[in-house]
Amino acid sequence: MIAIAKIVTLLKRAAGMLVVGLFSWMVFLATAQLILRWLKIDALSWSDIQLRHFLLWYGLAGGILATAEGRQIHIDLAGHYFPKRIRDIIARGVSVLSSLLCFYLTYVSLQFLSSEKGGGSKIAGLLFGAAAPIWWVEIALPIAFSLMGTLFLLHTFLPPSPLTQDIKR
Repeated sequence: MIAIAKIVTLLKRAAGMLVVGLFSWMVFLATAQLILRWLKIDALSWSDIQLRHFLLWYGLAGGILATAEGRQIHIDLAGHYFPKRIRDIIARGVSVLSSLLCFYLTYVSLQFLSSEKGGGSKIAGLLFGAAAPIWWVEIALPIAFSLMGTLFLLHTFLPPSPLTQDIKR
């Protein structure tokens, strides 16, 4: 159990650093773009494309962080009707099903990534104005879904499951 908790903590820290880093870069880039546009300088023409694609990474990193902390959105239908022991079993079953769904999404996104990589599509302006293969951006999908699936699976072995805690109102 201690090893599982350490893995979850490590993933939580890595996702947190990625969220903070991406958010800081996106705020800096958007602010610089606004200031330069105000000064009528078109020096960061590539920044819109980079911001758009980093937003995908930011959202997925936030999903990983929420999953690691057990703070993802969930619908609590059993929380008020069953005893704690049954709620815990239901929550662990939901975690297993969620992990299976995430692993399926990993598989599908790997197929999508393979087709994009085979197509050779490039996106202009991703690397500070230079073109880059589109799959460099899309690689975030299978990585994020596999990490979320792993975290859901690990949550089934961690007591207490975040989904069975009583909601404080």
